[in-house]
Amino acid sequence: MTNIWRSKEIITTPTGETVLDFGQNQAGWPEFFNREPEGTAITLQVGEILQDSNFYRGNLREARAAFNSTSLVGRTVGASTFTYYG
Repeated sequence: MTNIWRSKEIITTPTGETVLDFGQNQAGWPEFFNREPEGTAITLQVGEILQDSNFYRGNLREARAAFNSTSLVGRTVGASTFTYYG
């Protein structure tokens, strides 16, 4: 069964990060549609809170909790298949 979660808000932080706020904690394998030009580096990082209006991951300590991909030609789907985020 696939759950589709849509962000409730898209936030640009004071340091220029783009944050997708889902309004609650999520767990699972992220999948997204990519419309970026070929060769664009894409990094998805997960976190639980903003601190001073910026993305904060200090509470995750050593956990990387990130998905890195490079955009391919056309509209593609990015998906994490080996890491479960929670």
